[in-house]
Amino acid sequence: MTNIVTERIERALRILFLDYEESLAKSGILLELLPNYVGVQLDPEVYFEGLEAHLKCNLRIEVMNPISLDEDTEEEISSLVMDWLRAKQVDLELHKVGVDPEIFDWVSVSVLRV
Repeated sequence: MTNIVTERIERALRILFLDYEESLAKSGILLELLPNYVGVQLDPEVYFEGLEAHLKCNLRIEVMNPISLDEDTEEEISSLVMDWLRAKQVDLELHKVGVDPEIFDWVSVSVLRV
């Protein structure tokens, strides 16, 4: 996957995850864990471990009032969003833009005060 970091693929990933971002925000799946969130941002990031390419998605949860998430809650949100993305055919869409779905291996979670 040495070609993954081409400008075309990076742009395609941003567009793809922007579509998922809008759909995730509308889905309400985070409401049970975070009833006061106001939005989400999904930012795909390609990184390397040695020569091996990986893809993660940085999930920023927008809130009005500052909150902190414990590690268990972050992991629960990460798993929930990853499962949701898989259910929404992210693997197929990654393949369409030339990215091996196997390299998409995690969702990082952070909180952003807006």
